[in-house]
Amino acid sequence: MFVERQKKRGVKVVQNAEIQIAPETLELFVGEQKKKAKADNFLQIYRFKKAPSLIAALADKIPGITLENDKLSVDFAQISDPELLSMVSNSAEDDYVMDLHDLQVDFVKKSNSKTSKIEFERWLCKRDLYYLGKYVLGYSKAVFHLHKFMCDTMENLPDGYRGLREFPRDSFKSTFMTISFIVQQLLNNPNIRILLKSNTVNNAASKLKEARNHFEKNDSLRRLFPEHCPVKRADQGNNTYWKSPANTAVQNEGSFNAAGVGSSSTSQHYDMIIGDDFWDEDSVASQETMTKCNNDLNGIEYLLGSPEEGKIIFIGTRFAHDDPTKGLLDNIRYRCVIVSGITRHGRSLFPEAMSVEHLYSQYHSHRYNFSCQIMLNPSSEDSSFSSDWFKYLSYSEVKKQEREGKIKTSVVILTDAAGQDKTSSDPVAILAVVKDSLKRKTVVEYVRKKLNPLDFLIAVSKMYDKYNADYAVRQNALIETVLEPFIDARNKDRKEQGMDKVRWEKISLGKQSKMARMSGLQPYFQRGEMYFDPAMENLKELQDEILSFPFNMSNDDGMDALSEITDELVSRCPRFAEAPPPPVESLPTRESVIANELNHRRLRCAEAFKAAREDNHKKGRPGACVA
Repeated sequence: MFVERQKKRGVKVVQNAEIQIAPETLELFVGEQKKKAKADNFLQIYRFKKAPSLIAALADKIPGITLENDKLSVDFAQISDPELLSMVSNSAEDDYVMDLHDLQVDFVKKSNSKTSKIEFERWLCKRDLYYLGKYVLGYSKAVFHLHKFMCDTMENLPDGYRGLREFPRDSFKSTFMTISFIVQQLLNNPNIRILLKSNTVNNAASKLKEARNHFEKNDSLRRLFPEHCPVKRADQGNNTYWKSPANTAVQNEGSFNAAGVGSSSTSQHYDMIIGDDFWDEDSVASQETMTKCNNDLNGIEYLLGSPEEGKIIFIGTRFAHDDPTKGLLDNIRYRCVIVSGITRHGRSLFPEAMSVEHLYSQYHSHRYNFSCQIMLNPSSEDSSFSSDWFKYLSYSEVKKQEREGKIKTSVVILTDAAGQDKTSSDPVAILAVVKDSLKRKTVVEYVRKKLNPLDFLIAVSKMYDKYNADYAVRQNALIETVLEPFIDARNKDRKEQGMDKVRWEKISLGKQSKMARMSGLQPYFQRGEMYFDPAMENLKELQDEILSFPFNMSNDDGMDALSEITDELVSRCPRFAEAPPPPVESLPTRESVIANELNHRRLRCAEAFKAAREDNHKKGRPGACVA
């Protein structure tokens, strides 16, 4: 039967184990996020056909469950309790499945065909994206209260549609709004040409491959739509191109086509373009990549065969407050659906996979990333630093712990020498940072003053010698082009004086923006890894630089230099292995003396027998030896 078959395909989702967090801390966190929550153009209202008595009894007693004209409806967004949400969601899905069953019965009665049940399910797959994704393609971890309505935003899109869909990370947005969606579009139009475009061609290709695999390996889909299933090896395509065997057009483009941002699609035209993860964290961190992304976004209209009929939909998440989402939100042609990971009623949008406790742990590890990728509502305030994150540890205490054998340390000198976007008269910054085996990074000295190149190198050398540093860091093109001769000359002078050269390490910033580099310090502060010597000169000046970010970046030389600690090499801390305990001394006993004596005799005997066996002395001939 229809109902039993659907229930067999579903798999109950197991909720994550709870993370223990103080109730008052969690309440404060949820209260802050409720104010930032977004649910733009997204409704989660379901109207029961035959409501169970248990749910009906809750009508008008629980927020979100209402009874009007004997019709029970539920607004899932208003339900704040995860357990109640799960119960109501399961009841709604049962009602949804039973309604489909009733439709199937009516369809079979009116049809004289022996294949009427298959015909009905084919019809259903073409019209109900949630049914196709969960019950045919097998994405069984979907939950009705979220994914049914996520799918609804992708149905019945008019010609010329332009849209943006942003949901939190790990909410199955690509699963349903990209992979399941393009499969459904092909079922409705065998000749459709769809372009999947992602930040890299590999990401786009992986989604194309998953969609194609359904036609090659998914028994449920193959049974319903055999005309789309490859028979010959030549029909299988590749990771960036696949054409359905049911395609009858003479066009060169495939049914599914994959490309990355920046790749050329000359002479290629499509009926639909899906930009899934069109931009990512690297896009917003690199000016070069961001320019490439914006150029592709601005020219994407020209890839449509018919701009008036073709459709463009971007699917993804936020990565910065000034990422391409901002431009799409301002574009009146785009219908934007933006949904935060915590609802306006203080519940996780997808509690079956992400509990509020789990979301708090993400927030605690990187507040700005959380505001972007989970709440989809970033602001410059979220990238700022809190005074509560500052920890203090004196250099003398660090050295004391090292002398006592508790830790191992290394020192690195960080520099910012009036970079590419600065004039030569700007101050330079030099910091000494002690890294230890407890993963602490302690700033023990900070110099910020206007220096010419030679004086700058002298100051670096003094700090290098003072702390016996492992190396000094240089980061930008100005140092390489202007300071390189000074560095060589200075090291030559040191060698003549019998001193070691200052070892310099060059780090690549990957053309990251300054703001992106400095924001990268946030998780180090939040994890409690950054420390400052309370006796350090200019400590208040450095603290003010950090606390004023990103609102005032006019005096940020020290923070810019400190951001070098986020480099993979520079952040590496020394490892520490405790020395093995000394052997326990004990007085010899009569038994141990006898045992040692016997062992000594055995060894002497063994050596004597070995020497006898190896005696190769040759016998002399008569008269060969003179007595």
